[in-house]
Order: sequence, then structure tokens, then C-alpha cells
Amino acid sequence: MQACIIVPCFNEEKRISSDSFIKFSNDNDHISFIFVNDGSTDNTNEVLTHITTESPKNSFIKLSHNQGKAAAVRAGMLLAHQKGFTHIGYLDADLTIPLETAKGLIRSLDEKKVDFVFASRTKRFKRQKGQSLFRQTIGHSFSLLSRTILQMPIKDTQCGAKFFRSTNVPVLFEAPFMSKWIFDVEIFFRFKEHHHGNVKTNFFEYPLDYWEDNHDSKVKFMDYVKVPYTLMSIFIYYRT
Repeated sequence: MQACIIVPCFNEEKRISSDSFIKFSNDNDHISFIFVNDGSTDNTNEVLTHITTESPKNSFIKLSHNQGKAAAVRAGMLLAHQKGFTHIGYLDADLTIPLETAKGLIRSLDEKKVDFVFASRTKRFKRQKGQSLFRQTIGHSFSLLSRTILQMPIKDTQCGAKFFRSTNVPVLFEAPFMSKWIFDVEIFFRFKEHHHGNVKTNFFEYPLDYWEDNHDSKVKFMDYVKVPYTLMSIFIYYRT
């Protein structure tokens, strides 16, 4: 097994922990990182240069301008597939989910004999740290709405840690996404369509023991306002 973790980065100079990525990478020979600099205007590029210099098996690419998380993740996933990695996924740069947990998600692809493993925050509410009432309310409402339109037995579509067997990457990531931020819902729709609706035994929802909320989320208030419209647009598109 050779795994790759895609890390989308936009103005992460002050949040990304270089030492954490370098140490984890050097301690785990079978796991590499591809960082995607999504048109950052700060010193993110210098930080990524330092990480990949100290741990040369890792790499990064720089997008010409900011395109949003969906495009950054997609670019990294397709590149990792080209490079021949067998297990590929993505994780947020601020490590609200610890790297050791990401290792557990990767391992679960083989242990559970599935094509898709995704982290779930809703099964361990008491261990979630720092989430505001507003974010929690929005999260629960979004989760209910997305589960309703997906009609899949899942609890959390939006947690930023998802891993796949590489054979699924072209099917799920070849086409651009409709939304910059809630593209995860589109991934579930594509996965469901690819497996002709028979997905219950082909994915695993990985319950998190720890997750720390990020107070510096780059999702703006207007993005939250647009969520119902965007979800319905996605639903109509994939249903037709």
C-alpha cells in the first residue's frame, strides 16, 4: 500500500504546522502528501517549500489563482492517481482532525474491505471542541437536508477527511464540481451512481474520537445562505 493525502491550502501560512507534517511523513514511509496551494497571497508557498525540502517524498502544486477547495482537492486527487498511489484522500491543512486519525481512515479501507471511508463528527458529540452554537445549528440542519436528498445511511457528509481506493478517483473527480464548498455531497452522489445505488457495504463512516472546530473557517456567511439553493441545484442535476 502506498497512500497519499491531499492537503488543500489557501493562505495557511499561520495555521499549517510544518513540523507535524514533516514528522508524520518521516515516521510513515507508506504515506505521502501532495499540498495544493490554491492561489494563496501570503507566504504559504514558502511554508510548503520548507515541508517538501525537509521531506522530499512529498510535493506541492500551485494553482494560478484561488479556485476554491473543490478545485484544489480535485487537482490533487487526480495528480495522486496519476502518480500511482493505491489509497488516496484529502485532509484539511489546519489538522482539526489529527494525522494519526487520518492513518486510521486509510487503514480502514483494507480492514473494512470498502472503496470509500469518510470521517464522521456526529457519533462523538462530547469530544468536539470549540464549535459555536451557530456552526453546530447550521451543521445539524445541513446534515439533515443532505441526508434527505442523498437517501443514503450516513450521518456526516461534510467532515474534511475522506479516503478512497485509487480506482474510484477518476470516476469521482474527473468532472469539475458544481460547488466550491459543499462538493462532498456531489462525491456521495457520484459514488452512489457509480455503484448503482448499492453502497451500504462499500463505504465506512469512521467515527471520530476527537475533532477540534476551526474558528477561522474560510466559509463566509453568504455561503451558508446559499446552501439550500446549492443543495437543491445539486439534487436536481444528479437526479436528472
